[in-house]
Amino acid sequence: EAFLVATIAEKTKPIERTRRAEVSEDLGMLDALDKYIQSNPELVPLTDELKTRAQKLEQELENEDAKGG
Repeated sequence: EAFLVATIAEKTKPIERTRRAEVSEDLGMLDALDKYIQSNPELVPLTDELKTRAQKLEQELENEDAKGG
């Protein structure tokens, strides 16, 4: 009698996933960014920089829209 062994693998524990903050389309960009940052603790130290860059990007988009681009 012959047997086939396809794989030998260590059984791993499933990754615990935390529920992300509710972000809806009704939220403003900065509010949505706040919720995203709060759901990703490694981003908390970068909050000020992320908000500053997000505001600059939003301003650039508004300027492009105003130009018709």
